[in-house]
Amino acid sequence: MLIRFKVENYRSFGKEVEFSCLATLERSHRQRVLNGPQPGLRLLPVAAIYGANASGKSNLYRAVELARKLVVSGVKLEAPIAVQPFRLDPARRSAPSCFYFEVLVQNRVLGYRFAVDRERVVTESLTEFRPGSERLLFARDASGGSEAEWDLRYFNGLGLTGEDLRFIQFVAKGTPKNQLFLREAHGRNLKYFEPLWKWFRHSLLLVDPQSTASGLEFQLQEDGLKEFSTQVLRGADVGIERLGTELGSLDSLDLPEELRQRLESDCKEGQGVLLRSRDGHRLNLRREDGELKVAKLVSYHRAEGVGEEMAFDIGEESDGTQRVVDLLPTFHDLANADRDVVVFVDEIDRSLHSKLTRGLIEGYLGCRPANARSQLLFTTHDATLLDQELFRRDEVWMLDKNDRGESELTSLGDFRLRGDKRLMKDYLMGRFGGVPRVQRLPLRPAATGLSS
Repeated sequence: MLIRFKVENYRSFGKEVEFSCLATLERSHRQRVLNGPQPGLRLLPVAAIYGANASGKSNLYRAVELARKLVVSGVKLEAPIAVQPFRLDPARRSAPSCFYFEVLVQNRVLGYRFAVDRERVVTESLTEFRPGSERLLFARDASGGSEAEWDLRYFNGLGLTGEDLRFIQFVAKGTPKNQLFLREAHGRNLKYFEPLWKWFRHSLLLVDPQSTASGLEFQLQEDGLKEFSTQVLRGADVGIERLGTELGSLDSLDLPEELRQRLESDCKEGQGVLLRSRDGHRLNLRREDGELKVAKLVSYHRAEGVGEEMAFDIGEESDGTQRVVDLLPTFHDLANADRDVVVFVDEIDRSLHSKLTRGLIEGYLGCRPANARSQLLFTTHDATLLDQELFRRDEVWMLDKNDRGESELTSLGDFRLRGDKRLMKDYLMGRFGGVPRVQRLPLRPAATGLSS
């Protein structure tokens, strides 16, 4: 689970801001707060992030996305790191961007911090927090010059052989300057930090406004997801009875020969590719047992009083319906009580009616057991969700830009509010921030400056 995330000097974030999933002493919805393995560690299962357009909501998402990519995939040798420092402050343009994750992984509280510029990893460290103490697992510091200084004393207390210790030092000092040691350790089969790497790879799931559930065509063959999808779509009142998959072969598709040959050569065993036309039609190709299989996602409708189902290509559905379909695997993961998953959705309400967005959130919170280690974080503009019957105050965050153009993050838990206070009206009036200061827009033709 995510405990807190900090970012500094990245895109619209100048000074450091902190986003936290730690519960305050607020009493509402106490039943869904998870009591962690350490005293005082009480974690929230959901967080809503509000803000005006261009306030930094998507930049917060992109910060998490970039950090995850650097940990999971790394950077090619000698390639630049795709980091963008805060540009409105000349002093920050050449300074590194800093990221910090504090997470609960297998009952261990770990703090992972790194700072990067476009050429190198400037600093990197991993700390384990225990009740009343903390232990440094490794540290790397290249801020003083080209050669990084390493602190690997943690390994001396593990009872390793001299050969093992030398190999760890070899991997550390051989880590490319633009690569994180956490990524390099995974690639070199050093298992000491593997649970944390797996958390980034498998537990931290990101969904942007254009994300597509690319494997849904084949995943629907799993009974659990298929039944879950049917229940959600019927409850969402989008007219779909169920989803299905039509299977075919590559020869059945009318594709350009050049594209056909590229697909045959590039798609390896167990790998797939999603093809989407301009009009929204989609095909999923995956090689299984040496054969390139083609799957088309279809939706089945049935009119009242008519027994026969009619199949529609998913591209014929509305944008909102397609958005719900693309979110199905995400909410299926959240509904699985056995999964340790943190889902971060940027613009969860894109193309969705307010009641449908609320229905998805309420459905997740309603089916989630109190001891589950799942979290749903999302950005939104939907003010109708600002309801204390739905959220605790410490589950709502506001993003604003200050006079220097920096994004600032504030928790609604910092405001003194009555438990029966109607939040939406006060939010739209600007009491909490996170709303645009829009004046009357000059929606009329501009003067040309020409006289007759």
